Amino acid sequence: MRRLYVGRAAIGSHGAGGLLAVTSTPSFDPNLVSGYFDPREKERLDSMVELRPWRFRAIQDQFAPGSTFKVVTMLAALRKTATSEHERVNCGGAFTLGTTRFRCWRDTGHGGLIGVEAIMKSCDVYFYTMGNRIGLDAIASVGFDLGFGKKTGIPIDGESDGIMPTEAWYNQNLPEGYTRGAAVNASTGQGAVTVTPIQLAVAYTALANGGTVYEPEVALRIEAFDGSAVRQFQPRPRRTIEFPPGHLELVREGLRRVVNDPS
Repeated sequence: MRRLYVGRAAIGSHGAGGLLAVTSTPSFDPNLVSGYFDPREKERLDSMVELRPWRFRAIQDQFAPGSTFKVVTMLAALRKTATSEHERVNCGGAFTLGTTRFRCWRDTGHGGLIGVEAIMKSCDVYFYTMGNRIGLDAIASVGFDLGFGKKTGIPIDGESDGIMPTEAWYNQNLPEGYTRGAAVNASTGQGAVTVTPIQLAVAYTALANGGTVYEPEVALRIEAFDGSAVRQFQPRPRRTIEFPPGHLELVREGLRRVVNDPS
């Protein structure tokens, strides 16, 4: 007899890439739908069919990442030397591209901001400016490095790829093709960009650990009945991103300030 421990792989010396917890709601109790389907559980699930309780949203559903994606644009702009940690970009409440006006979430604007402040205050105009400067492919390059646009490799069936669009993607999928506005939209995690929650967790793990992208693991070990380890699951690194000195530190400092700075 063997026991499989799931959901605790982040605990212990081999925790890299391990998932501490994963959830999706509304959901169901597997004990009530496996084999004999409890009629009360069936009735409950049928009553909420529009909420798709059978979907495992953490790996199957794709969402616009919004401001959580701005770190990708920041790293892309730094990689392309389109900005520096000292450049101050003015936010007056909106960014204009041609006849289109992209508004910041703060109507009155943020004034002049350097990169770390733009992350802290989540200034849209700062990132619109960067997206317009570097274009979509530069943003996508960092996105792909961090694992967006492809399955993470989590050992659970049904994982979605998400969408990390490129200029070629727009040319192939939209009648109007690629325009600079697509890069401006993507810079703040909008437009065609979609991610799964597990992809976002993998990407932020890489930012936190210094650049190593891991495949998520749901098990720490398989044990025999006497408690001895039959199999120990090791970390599964996919790649290590080499960030130039200072780039990752800038992003991490901005993220730290999001939840710690009094302003």
